[in-house]
Amino acid sequence: MPRRIPDYPDAYAGWNALSSLGSYISVVGIRCFFVVVTITSSSGNNKRCAPSPWALEQNSTTLEWM
Repeated sequence: MPRRIPDYPDAYAGWNALSSLGSYISVVGIRCFFVVVTITSSSGNNKRCAPSPWALEQNSTTLEWM
């Protein structure tokens, strides 16, 4: 679309609607991300994983894990 034009031709109306829809989808996605980050950081679940999940004795004896 041309820049700095106050009134676009009618041929650009569909592209303008498509770009507006894309920006709304982006805003919804960013809001969902921050909601998940907020919920995760504020939850009382402070469980931590093991220091090395690959150090399991039953699975770490094959050649590719040595």
